[in-house]
Amino acid sequence: MKITTHQELIGWHRYLEALGPRLTGSEAHQRFIEFLAAELTALGCEVQRDRYYFTRWEAQKWGLALQNANRSETAITTSFYYPYSGCTPAEGILGELVDCGKSPGNFQQAAGKIALVEVAVPALPTMLFIHPTKAAQASTTQLPKTLRNPTLGSFLGGPDLQAAKKAGVKGVICMWSKISSANAEDQYLPFTTNYQECPALWIDHSTGQQLKQAAAQGQQIRFTLEATLTEQSPTESLYVVLPSQTSNESILINTHTDGPNAPEENGALGLLALVRWFKNQSLERNLIFIFATGHFQLPQLGKHGQATSTWLAEHPALWNGQQFRAVAGVTLEHLGCSEWHDNRAFTSYQPTTQPEIELTYTTSPMLEQLYYTALLQRTKQRVLTILPINNIYFGEGEPFYKANIPTISLIPAPNYLCATPSNAAIDKLDFDLMQQQIETFARVIGLIDQTSSSRLGVAEPQPFSLVGSLFRRMVGANQGH
Repeated sequence: MKITTHQELIGWHRYLEALGPRLTGSEAHQRFIEFLAAELTALGCEVQRDRYYFTRWEAQKWGLALQNANRSETAITTSFYYPYSGCTPAEGILGELVDCGKSPGNFQQAAGKIALVEVAVPALPTMLFIHPTKAAQASTTQLPKTLRNPTLGSFLGGPDLQAAKKAGVKGVICMWSKISSANAEDQYLPFTTNYQECPALWIDHSTGQQLKQAAAQGQQIRFTLEATLTEQSPTESLYVVLPSQTSNESILINTHTDGPNAPEENGALGLLALVRWFKNQSLERNLIFIFATGHFQLPQLGKHGQATSTWLAEHPALWNGQQFRAVAGVTLEHLGCSEWHDNRAFTSYQPTTQPEIELTYTTSPMLEQLYYTALLQRTKQRVLTILPINNIYFGEGEPFYKANIPTISLIPAPNYLCATPSNAAIDKLDFDLMQQQIETFARVIGLIDQTSSSRLGVAEPQPFSLVGSLFRRMVGANQGH
């Protein structure tokens, strides 16, 4: 099975690196969508487009500078901006720096001033949001008891910018803690909020300590976050149908196209390779490949969940039995990720020499069995099959599960998933692992296509716990949906 090559994968990822961050609706994102459309058309596919409009926020310039006693200013290093937070005039805003403690922040004391808030990345018990299947519990890949990840940390521990706005705060400086400076750098987080109307920036822990001292001395700080708001900004989802002549059943295969770096999201490249592989094969079922937009602006472009929920709502005939009936959903995200972690002191950020754990939702016993069969030819893997728990299902497979479609969804979660380095994080990718992952999903789609719907089964119910359900409510409230 030769679906793609290292050379092709590297070339595709160099293209993503040259594009830069494909933030939802941005020029780079639209260019990537057009690239995918052109490649699919060249394969002989009829490319369908769904166009949406939303209010796009885009940062142009940001920075901090402490005012000295002689009114000169000393630049302060920032880690990144807080997406969809707010904007300032080009010259920035000048105000007294006030330490408002730990997040979500006590902002009443900072009215008319600039607030500093500490945001710790907690070590979360994985049992609250990840539930290994029975097969996974017996495997050699074990789920860590706790997970410390900046993406989850920003969802759960970030400041309440709405409260800051209500209190009259001019701007908020978010100080990372329990995370190294290298890990915190360029993190596009959180990515699930709508426009907050309160500008905010991120700094690392050591810079935060410096600013705490400045706040204690009542120093002034210049806060700059130039950004534009573009109403009715367009963005598009694509989909193609590889038809079967013998069946009205369909297999849905999806990912999203927007992301701040290559691993988030290179699933579209995996889908492109799979379309090419299956294009001229004789299929028992219709294969529908969905390249969704909006994952990085879910409040505006998702419908009660991930971005693919919008596609399902707009195309019911392709999956609910009117034209086609979906018997399975397959999701590829975050291909080829290697594992990187902070040390215990949060002073160093290094690779572990292992692949990132390949968290894979398998929501029916037969789909799990088929997935493990497809894995037999792999020489490199670190797979952990999981079930959703407490209404938590990470990634774009969630809408399928909510629609009672049994799913297989690859969703590794490396620390750098939302970072925006200039090299698109391709230095953290293992292209051999990526190639094997794509081949695995080609095999599993082929196996699903040959398995009767009665044997594929239905989506299994998920387990719940009281503590976990409370945790889910916290996640939902902080994600804004």
